Amino acid sequence: MSRRQDPAIRQFILENVEAYPGSITSVAAQMFGMTRTGIARYMKRLIAEELITAKGTTRARRYQLKPPKISDDTA
Repeated sequence: MSRRQDPAIRQFILENVEAYPGSITSVAAQMFGMTRTGIARYMKRLIAEELITAKGTTRARRYQLKPPKISDDTA
């Protein structure tokens, strides 16, 4: 069963990922008293929702906000 994610944690990540691209998981874990593994679940979901992107692997992983899509809906 999937537990609901805390909106405050999601918001913190989205607001701070640009300031801490290589350490956002550690920063968020410390801020909310969670493990990095727990925060990684939030990261995974934010990537799946296409709100952030990830480049690199393991210790070299960097996150950033995904640029908004520009729509061509000028009607």
